[in-house]
Amino acid sequence: MTLKAHPLFGLGLAGFGALTLTPDALFIRLSGMGVWEMMVWRGSQLALVMYALVLITSWDTKAEIFKKTFSWRGLGVSLCQFTSNVAFIVGIAQTSVSVILFALATSPIFGAYFSRLILQERTHLSTWLATAATLIGIAITVADASHATAAPDGSVLFGAICGLTASAAIGLNFVLLRKHDDLPVAAIVGTGSLWSALLGFAVIGPSTLLDGNWLMISVCGLIILPISFFCLTSASRYTAAANIGLLMLLETILGPIWVWLGVGEAPTTQMVFGGAIVVITLALYVGYSAMTAKREA
Repeated sequence: MTLKAHPLFGLGLAGFGALTLTPDALFIRLSGMGVWEMMVWRGSQLALVMYALVLITSWDTKAEIFKKTFSWRGLGVSLCQFTSNVAFIVGIAQTSVSVILFALATSPIFGAYFSRLILQERTHLSTWLATAATLIGIAITVADASHATAAPDGSVLFGAICGLTASAAIGLNFVLLRKHDDLPVAAIVGTGSLWSALLGFAVIGPSTLLDGNWLMISVCGLIILPISFFCLTSASRYTAAANIGLLMLLETILGPIWVWLGVGEAPTTQMVFGGAIVVITLALYVGYSAMTAKREA
């Protein structure tokens, strides 16, 4: 049996990708950059890595890849990537990391609703129950987020809306990629990321790009995001999407811990309680969805 054929290969790859992603929010905080500066650096660097990956691995078919990328289908997925990038950065500059990551974790639920709308897949009662429970958990978290230690003093509600917007965009992104499985994912991610960088540059220009710690934000754009993207995308070929969804909850759990250890930003007890409702609900939901899918297969 080859390594890739081993049942644990996909899980290990997905786990490594999810763990790599967990300190992303910490390095965002350590950069000390404003919203638009972060958007320029993260977007341009991730785009650079993704386009380089396409050119290195698919030089002979690059014309076909970019033709698909800039088709209407490809542009639609790139728009999802752009929206999630922008909403995440804006949200994390507004409020506690915990609020954003708890909201962001709901992407499997949004994916279920978009699957019903676009792929005509059945919406199970479990999806409605999970939606209600996660919204309660997020509401509990948001209600006390203004008391979080060392968190930004922006609008907690607006930050939560940004987190849910990013989550919805991610859910739609996965559904569109399932529907159009011939689309070149790396080039599309690069395109959406480039758009977010251009938006940030259009707002601030070059004058403040070096404000803050550009080395810290470069760890995100050049290392964390490309590695986690590559591992999680590759893992989808070797393990079920539900397994990846469960492992992605590692970011929701560990992300706030990294930020607390690194910069002292800590959620309140009420926020932790609300977040626990979200995480436990999503873990049960993803696990139940996987069992249902096997029975219906």
